[in-house]
Amino acid sequence: MNKKVAIATISALVIITLGFAGITMAEAKKNPINIGCTAGLTGPGALQFLRAVELLKGIVEDLNAAGGINGRPIELFVADDGSEPSRAVGNLKKFSQQNKCVAIYAANISTVQLAAKLWAEQKHIPVMGVGASDKLLDEKGKSWWFMAVPPTGLCIEAAFPRIKKLGFTKVGFEGTALAWGTDGLATVKKFVPKYGFEFAGAILCEPKSKDLTIQARELRDKGAEAVLQIEYAPEMCVWARALNDIDWHPLVISPVAHHISDTLEICPKELLDGWEGVAWGDFTKPLAREVLDKYEKYSGKRLEAQDLYFNWDGFQVLLEAIRISGNPDDPEAIRDALYKVKDFKTALGRKGAIGSFEIGRNHLMSSPEDLVIKKVKSGKLQDIE
Repeated sequence: MNKKVAIATISALVIITLGFAGITMAEAKKNPINIGCTAGLTGPGALQFLRAVELLKGIVEDLNAAGGINGRPIELFVADDGSEPSRAVGNLKKFSQQNKCVAIYAANISTVQLAAKLWAEQKHIPVMGVGASDKLLDEKGKSWWFMAVPPTGLCIEAAFPRIKKLGFTKVGFEGTALAWGTDGLATVKKFVPKYGFEFAGAILCEPKSKDLTIQARELRDKGAEAVLQIEYAPEMCVWARALNDIDWHPLVISPVAHHISDTLEICPKELLDGWEGVAWGDFTKPLAREVLDKYEKYSGKRLEAQDLYFNWDGFQVLLEAIRISGNPDDPEAIRDALYKVKDFKTALGRKGAIGSFEIGRNHLMSSPEDLVIKKVKSGKLQDIE
């Protein structure tokens, strides 16, 4: 068979296939695959969620320029939820009922993610989220809600060996009073006896708190030597000022290093000197650098924020599931396809790390060994070694 005949044969097969599906090639290009994105563009964590939307929009633009998925473009619907559960659920309903979205991306805080997960389970629409709360885990069966980030428990598990290595024995906790913090506190308490630590006490910080001096003094007086911190950037800065005001300098270690990066953008950098954080991978690997290059192209900004990596992973694996689903108009087919994506090369994780969802595990990264500890030096998070 010569080349011209082969091309003609392939073209005919494509046309026949589309014909059986009841659509033409032109209709395929005009018939988009709709994806919703509810995001906390205002409220706690807005810095990272704004970045998420910029990244997702850029990915969609590049994908559509390359022909979309199986000849069909992706249309992305974005709505702000202010990181409020009721507004997020309203967005989800609109995406499903009005926009006919077959899958949804949720870029907001864990409190909202919990509401989104419940909605997904009730409506049978797959939702990819960035909440890290262990309450979002599904340890049995197939899920309708998927985690693009390592769960909090995995990150905390990576932090405790570091505290032990440094010789500390009394551990305290400071965190947001929102779901992410309260769930994290429960996980911290679970790990304390495993590593032989004494728990010194906990501080829960309400969003928009302006002063934590009294709370910092209380935790210091209880003898805390290391403080596990699960907090958002504005309140993390308030905590840093409180420690400075009382001249107390414990080891502060966050299970989520990118919140320290965000805090360095809005807080005097010297206040965070020596703080440590669990980073979610080796960001010198080629794919990680490629993500930063893409974000710079999309936004005009050069940043090294690890939320860019997990949003890349979460959205790309969702697109791959749509591609291999066999029916991109069927939410259940897409949900099932998420479990079929294997050896997915992640931007997160150490060099060579791959991820996948498994029945009974609805998060991509499965091992704390893919997480690394970084330390604030000269105003930047850097490798400890």
